[in-house]
Amino acid sequence: TDWFRVAGGLLDADFRAGEATPDGRAFGWYLERTGEAVRKAKATAAAAGDADARVLLLGHSAGGWLARAALGDGTPKSSLARITAIDDVCGLVTLGTPHLPPPDGTEDSTRGVLRFVDARYPGAALEGLTYVTVAGGGGAAGKRAGR
Repeated sequence: TDWFRVAGGLLDADFRAGEATPDGRAFGWYLERTGEAVRKAKATAAAAGDADARVLLLGHSAGGWLARAALGDGTPKSSLARITAIDDVCGLVTLGTPHLPPPDGTEDSTRGVLRFVDARYPGAALEGLTYVTVAGGGGAAGKRAGR
């Protein structure tokens, strides 16, 4: 699958050093695909007569914080997916997404990318967009579990 492309980050010195950015070798492809998908959905809606349609982004795990990078600060220049957030997107739903980078001194499986996203695009800050985050904790299942 495309997620194997993240391993390409091993060829990137910044990725290996834990200072990667979302548009680098490991995740840049994801942002390109996000931009392509948004543009395609908008074109499809426009062809069906809804020229003002906006897209709802849905991201699971890393897809949630990468969607934040795709939105940027709302302008195409800051968007790593080259979209205009307020014109192209109506909201972002994240499922099981770690929005904060790991504490200093702990392993960062994002190799610095989440720290970059959190510093550059903190929180859900774009006016006119709706944000929903779904998160949870582990639970035990079994026939004796409380009901």
